[in-house]
Amino acid sequence: MEDWIKLVMSGDPRVVAGFVAGSIAGLGAGFTGGKIFGNWTLHRKLADSEKQLGALKASLDDSVNLWLRKVERPDDYVTTINRSIPIITVVNLKGGVGKTTIAANLIGYFSQQKRRDGSPLRILAIDLDYQGSLSAMLLTSAGITTHKTASNTLIDPRQSIETAKAKAENLRPKYENVWLYSAYEDFLEVENRLMMEWIIQRDPKLGDVRYELYRKLQSAGFLADFDLVIIDGPPRMTTGFVAALCASTHLLMPTIADKLSAPAAIRFLKQLEQLRPALFPATKLLGIVPSRTYRAESLTTKESGVIAALLSDLEKLHRIFDVNVFRNEIVPHTASFISAAGSELAYFDTQDAVPKQAITRLGAAIKQRIGLAG
Repeated sequence: MEDWIKLVMSGDPRVVAGFVAGSIAGLGAGFTGGKIFGNWTLHRKLADSEKQLGALKASLDDSVNLWLRKVERPDDYVTTINRSIPIITVVNLKGGVGKTTIAANLIGYFSQQKRRDGSPLRILAIDLDYQGSLSAMLLTSAGITTHKTASNTLIDPRQSIETAKAKAENLRPKYENVWLYSAYEDFLEVENRLMMEWIIQRDPKLGDVRYELYRKLQSAGFLADFDLVIIDGPPRMTTGFVAALCASTHLLMPTIADKLSAPAAIRFLKQLEQLRPALFPATKLLGIVPSRTYRAESLTTKESGVIAALLSDLEKLHRIFDVNVFRNEIVPHTASFISAAGSELAYFDTQDAVPKQAITRLGAAIKQRIGLAG
């Protein structure tokens, strides 16, 4: 029994869907032989659920198919995204590419930037990975020792907008203009519950979980106190990950320039191209960031070759993204980044100038590309 629980909680949509389908099939069998077989309405609902989940299981060659079910985007979705303040999700389904390190240090960089009136930019940071690495880095750097999950309120339709908004934690005194929604292990349980409820349409009144983060962020007044949102997405196609895609104006994709990571980047972009037309057609790809590079300011010949081959392969695809590479804004694999990862910000908390220089170059390029005033 414990093995089944671990599988279901692993976050793999196929495992969860299979578990739900099996559970409902078992319930249906119980009702058939039980005393309440005569409750035709309930029996019919179970039969309908079995039929829906049977079709769902047949279509699940990969998790992309799951998230493309019955897409009905909110009214004025594209217009709203196009008019929104920048909401950047740092994404890659391959772990170990420096995604969280880049997200956290960009938050540090933008916290030092100014608005047109000279006041600091107001940054909202959202951690949607139950491992909580972004939360740990920001809170530790800010000197805050209490950790609690808050990101669940952003993706759970049962949580009101007012409740969700009140959960943002200000990282004062060090980062007075940064607010954080943290995530930890219990966030995974929320993600899986929401996905299972959405699959079986347990309560249609709750709406589409894929657009819940979008709905909350774009609700009246929610983003009025912020100038920029940066989201750290998980390396898994979970409920939170898909919600982030649907809520974002831009995606930023770090990748290591080697022969293992580059093919994974192409596979991931293919998945995004499958999802984007139906789910998030207005979201733009800011670009690919070469990360964990050998040198601090330029790619090696080998790394340049890998990036050139990656772009060549992408040209062969039917691309719906304009793919740019931050060739001059790379993030090196330095001792300072390594030692700071998971606990602090190399941009602020080390004596080494290289991390600050690298993140400043990348941040300035992003700022220009998204047209952020200041």
